[in-house]
Amino acid sequence: ISSVTVYGDSNISHCTSLKNFMNFIIYGDADFTRCVNLGALSENVHVEGNLILKECYKLNKLPQHITSFGDIDFQECHGLNQLPQWIIELGTRHDGGVRHIHLEGTGLSSNMVYELVMMDPYGIEFHYNHRFKDSQQEQITQQRYRKQNALNFNWNGLAKNAKSLVDEAFCVISQEPFKNLKNPIFLITPNASKAQVFERDDLVRWWIRHGSDPTTHQPFQLSDLRKLS
Repeated sequence: ISSVTVYGDSNISHCTSLKNFMNFIIYGDADFTRCVNLGALSENVHVEGNLILKECYKLNKLPQHITSFGDIDFQECHGLNQLPQWIIELGTRHDGGVRHIHLEGTGLSSNMVYELVMMDPYGIEFHYNHRFKDSQQEQITQQRYRKQNALNFNWNGLAKNAKSLVDEAFCVISQEPFKNLKNPIFLITPNASKAQVFERDDLVRWWIRHGSDPTTHQPFQLSDLRKLS
């Protein structure tokens, strides 16, 4: 098959003769379940629904770019042992919901899946059944705890910080000038000489992943932050 355009859902499941696509545009869900001889997807992939590649056992090549509006299912894609950069850049679903990416039973190494999970890309939830080292599992557990903490945190209850920073200050992470920050917050840890200013969302994403101050690497809690007075 060289080219396919479908206005609606497309069910090509159990097509054992399908080995590759040159390009396809599907304005709906694309279901390739158990296309067991499908080995590669082309560079021209556009799916406006969910992309289902479950049990495509020989799939081992993904495009370097993809347009996908929904969830992606790679379950039991045994030949899939690496992922392109776009897997962490997709963000939320087109409808704004969390995008679910299923990696159970793939050929990806446990270390690779661990790195993906610890990146915690915005709007994406990875599903997996890989086994991790005890230390890796502990890191994942701590990260999940921090993420839940951030979701439930009462930002309006933060104590205020007297404005001691001039307008030339900038976010340590994004390097955005203080005057451009939408939600500036301040943090001072024991080894820091003065309070640092951050864009709130940037610092929270860092904290979820690392649990520490980006400048001193000292651990802190969200309640240690201060908002502008």
